[in-house]
Amino acid sequence: MKLNNRGFAITSILYSLLILFVILVGSYLMILSSKKNRLDIISEDIENNFSFNNCVYKDNSDNCMEVSISFSSLIPYKLNYTGKYIFIINGRRCFSYLHDGSIINDMTSFKCYDTNMNIVSGTNIILKQIYY
Repeated sequence: MKLNNRGFAITSILYSLLILFVILVGSYLMILSSKKNRLDIISEDIENNFSFNNCVYKDNSDNCMEVSISFSSLIPYKLNYTGKYIFIINGRRCFSYLHDGSIINDMTSFKCYDTNMNIVSGTNIILKQIYY
């Protein structure tokens, strides 16, 4: 029985390339997995450190209460707290994370997101709650 040396050489090259490809794909998947785990840990730390559970306006029972502050493009409103601001814009509830010293006068000064992370815009802006 005579062996074909050309076929043996080609087969060994093809199997070597296959093994190299499997190793590269496996290492790429491991890198992506570790990156996702690190991002999950970072975002969890951010959520724990900046949970914004304390509300600014409270009633006598220490419960959060809503306020109604309407905004006009003629009169700017300077924010006093860094935190999560809940707005009603044209009847839709949305939130925005704003910092101390920001000035609100219309929708060009900030972006507001609903629960599905869609940007809400409009002209009738009412501030409802502030969490810091």
